Amino acid sequence: MLWRGIREIRRRRPLLRLLPLAMGGVWWWAVCRLVDEPERAGSVEGLVVTGGGG
Repeated sequence: MLWRGIREIRRRRPLLRLLPLAMGGVWWWAVCRLVDEPERAGSVEGLVVTGGGG
């Protein structure tokens, strides 16, 4: 049973490696949006920037 779980984790490794890159991309998008057009940026961008920096 344990080995089956380990095999599942190994199969999903490429996805787990892409997850931080995707999250970083969303964070940079929110930062650029806040810097470029702060009056049009919403609360979601603010939350992503403040929560993603830590």
